[in-house]
Amino acid sequence: RYRGLLISPGLEISSTYDDNIFRTPFAAESDLITSFKPALGIQTNWNRHALFFGVEGDFGFYKNHSSENYQDYGVI
Repeated sequence: RYRGLLISPGLEISSTYDDNIFRTPFAAESDLITSFKPALGIQTNWNRHALFFGVEGDFGFYKNHSSENYQDYGVI
């Protein structure tokens, strides 16, 4: 809580092993993907009305195939 706001930060970190990152029937290539998912929500704490604002992201990093890295983000 900060003044009239409720602030909610978040972070999720995960790793995934994919044995066929290009989804090909032959010559499959595997890799380890590390994903970071930060988020921040801000909500008013007023008696009669409320507003909410949020941002979130999903950033993926491939260990051996950096050309497949991705950055997704948005506003809620």
